[in-house]
Amino acid sequence: MTSGPMTQHAMAFTVAEEIRKFNPGIRLIAQNPGYRDCTFEVKGQFGAGAFVDVDDESLVISAYASAPVREIIADIAKPAMIIATFWDSGIVADEKSKPFLDADSPRTMEMWESYERTEFPVSNMERELLEFGTHLEVSLFSRK
Repeated sequence: MTSGPMTQHAMAFTVAEEIRKFNPGIRLIAQNPGYRDCTFEVKGQFGAGAFVDVDDESLVISAYASAPVREIIADIAKPAMIIATFWDSGIVADEKSKPFLDADSPRTMEMWESYERTEFPVSNMERELLEFGTHLEVSLFSRK
């Protein structure tokens, strides 16, 4: 069984592979706060610095983030697309009363106004693999 971050990395590789059919030059840059020295070869030289490569042409995947990715992205750019966990902005904790680390703020809620949201289908089995509650939805946000 794979862990949540590995499942997300597999999804990112799959999405990048499909996009490369139309745009062979697309780069895939991964960043995860859980990286350890043993994962350095996989992630290359990017690490947390990968955020500086996010621009208005990027597709950002940030499902069930354990870091304030929304805040960071809102400060950097308006990516073309974002695949991210979506919840009612009034909810600040998961089913176990654990606070979300990537909660919305006034700045991120303003960012979402410039995007259209489409629910991204995620099976219950995938949700279990991601190790999070089943009430959170993953959505595809495309810039208007």
